[in-house]
Amino acid sequence: MHWQKSVCQKEAKHRKRKLTSRDERNIIRTVHKLRNESACFSSKRIKSEANISEDVSCRNVRRFLNRKGYGYRQARKKGLLTENDKKRRSEFAKNVVKRLKQEFWTEGISFYFDGLGLYTK
Repeated sequence: MHWQKSVCQKEAKHRKRKLTSRDERNIIRTVHKLRNESACFSSKRIKSEANISEDVSCRNVRRFLNRKGYGYRQARKKGLLTENDKKRRSEFAKNVVKRLKQEFWTEGISFYFDGLGLYTK
């Protein structure tokens, strides 16, 4: 005889989530805001800036960020890349591509498959 669990028993085995969907949206919004302000910030600062309740741990914030693909890692030691820097980089790249002829990209650069060598004429 096959015994089926009732709906209440199925729901009872899971813990209630500490982060609500509103909290998750606030975390994502806060990460974008903090990335524009400074290069390094902690999960504790994300939690406080996003107004997350005290019963949610910083570990839950980090786990949510990892689940969303943010890969919460150590802080960068480099400075911030501002909008002006991004514009200047793209202009420089466009000028380099215009300046170099098509033959340079096909014949002037040699890549070696061992991943260790690059040779230019």
